[in-house]
Amino acid sequence: MLLPTGDYAPDRMALGGEAMALNVAPSGTGAGYGPLRDMSAFSPALPGRVRGAFATFDAGGHVNLFAGTAAALYAVSATAAVEKGSGYATGDLDGWEFVRWNTAAGVDQAIATNFADPVQAIATDKAAGGRFAPLIARPAKGAPRARHLAVVHSYLVLGNTDAAENEVRWSALGDASDFEIDGGSDADAQLLKGNGGWVQRIVGGEYGSIFQERAIWRMDYVGAPEVFAFRLLEEGRGTPFAGSVVRAGRTVYFIGDDGFYAWDGTASHAIGTGKVDKTFVAEVDFTCRERVSAALDPVARQVIWNLCAAGHEGRPNRQYVYDIASARFSIADMAPELLFTGVGAGVTLEELDKVAASLEDLPESLDSRVWMGGAAALMGAGADNRLAAFDGAPRAATVDTAEVQPLPGRRAMATSAFPLVEQDGPPGEVSGVACAIGVRERQGDRVRFKPAAAVRATGEAPQRASGRYLRCRVSIPAGVEWRRIAGVELPEGAIHDEGAR
Repeated sequence: MLLPTGDYAPDRMALGGEAMALNVAPSGTGAGYGPLRDMSAFSPALPGRVRGAFATFDAGGHVNLFAGTAAALYAVSATAAVEKGSGYATGDLDGWEFVRWNTAAGVDQAIATNFADPVQAIATDKAAGGRFAPLIARPAKGAPRARHLAVVHSYLVLGNTDAAENEVRWSALGDASDFEIDGGSDADAQLLKGNGGWVQRIVGGEYGSIFQERAIWRMDYVGAPEVFAFRLLEEGRGTPFAGSVVRAGRTVYFIGDDGFYAWDGTASHAIGTGKVDKTFVAEVDFTCRERVSAALDPVARQVIWNLCAAGHEGRPNRQYVYDIASARFSIADMAPELLFTGVGAGVTLEELDKVAASLEDLPESLDSRVWMGGAAALMGAGADNRLAAFDGAPRAATVDTAEVQPLPGRRAMATSAFPLVEQDGPPGEVSGVACAIGVRERQGDRVRFKPAAAVRATGEAPQRASGRYLRCRVSIPAGVEWRRIAGVELPEGAIHDEGAR
C-alpha cells in the first residue's frame, strides 16, 4: 500500500491531507517534495540590520547589488560592501524599496525610497561610480517622499506619500526627477477614495496594481489630460503586510487578512483556502507586520513568504513556500531577516582570492549561483547582516504522508515501512532517513507517533504500530543530501488485521 505525499493542507480533515511538510519544497510535478537548503552568507557584514536589498543590471549587463540599513545604502559584492549614501533616518517600521530606471539620456539608475528621506538615485554604470543622491529636482521645495515606488508606463510612481497615506503620485513622462504638478508636464497625483487605508505596495509594468490595506486598484495609462485612470477592482480585500506582495510573471501574490491570494490584474483568487489559511491566521503575529518579506525563487518557480509566528522574539521565524506549477504549499523554520530575488554578480579568480585564502574556505561552493554572473536566485539577509544565497546544506526535513484506513471498519497493525526517498549514494546505501508511524482510532483523536526507526540498507524501517488510521512521518537530518520524498510503501504482507475492536 502506497502512502503518497500529497498536499500540505493542515486545514483539511486529516484523512487524505498532510499534517507536516517542514523544511521541504513542493515538487513542481505535483508529486513529492525536495529539500530546502539553508542560507549561506556570501558578503561582508553591513553595520546594521538589512532593511532592503535589490539586484539590477546596468546598460553593459553588469550586475549591481544594493542593500540598505537604517542609516546608509551600500553597493554589495562577495568581496566588499561599499557605502554609497549615508545620513538617512529610516523609521523603525519602514525599510528601503528600489526600482530600476532608465533616463531619457540612456543612463541606468537604481532609485530607492525609505519615506523618511528624499527619494534617492544612483547611476548603475560601474565605470561612473558615484553615490546615491536626492532624485527629485522639481519641485525644488517640498519634493514628495514616499514609502513605496514603481515604474508604470514610463512614469515613476510613488505611493503612501508624506502628503497622505492614500496618495499616489507620478512623475513627468520619462523624467523621474520632475514631480512638479501644474508645472507644464503631466506629473500629477491621485487620492484613492474610500476606506482602503494605507497604500501598501505598487506593482508596476504596462499598468499599475495598487494594494491598500483593504482595497486593490488598477491604474491604466489613458493619456492627456487625465494621464491615468484609476479603477477600484477589489473592495474590502487588500493586504496588511506591505512586504508580502511579490510578482511572478503577470501574476502578483500577496497575503490578505484571511490568507494567501493571487492577483491577475483584474481580480484576486484564493490559493490557500482549505489548505493553509486557517493555520496561517492562527500562528502569524499581525503586530510584527513590518518584518514580513516575500520573494520569488526564479529557479524553482516558488514564492516564499517570511513572517513572524509563535515564539518569534521580534524576528521572522516562519516561511510559507508556494509552488506555482503544482499550487502546493510547505513550511520552513529558517530565520532570515529579509528575502529578495537577487542576481549572482560573478567574480574572477583574482576576486575569489579576496574572499578566501583557499577553495576549501569559500563560503559557497564553486558551482553556487552566487559566483555565476547574471544568474537569478533567491537570496536573503541573515541576523549577521550579511547577504546570503539559499545554497547551503539541506535543512532537517520532516514530511507526513497522507493518512489512510488500511482496512475499512477494522484496526490494522503495520510491521514494516519503506520510505521512498531518492538519494545520491551507491545502491543500498541509506543515509540518515528515519520513519515513524502515527496512529489514531477516531478522526477526532490526536495522532500518536510511535518511535522512529532508522531505514536499513534494504530500504526498510521496521515498525510495530496499530490503529484504525495510519500515516507515516519521514525525517531526514540536516546536512544529509537527498533529492525527493515521494511517500512511504507499506508492503501488503506488513498490514495485519486486528479486528473491529
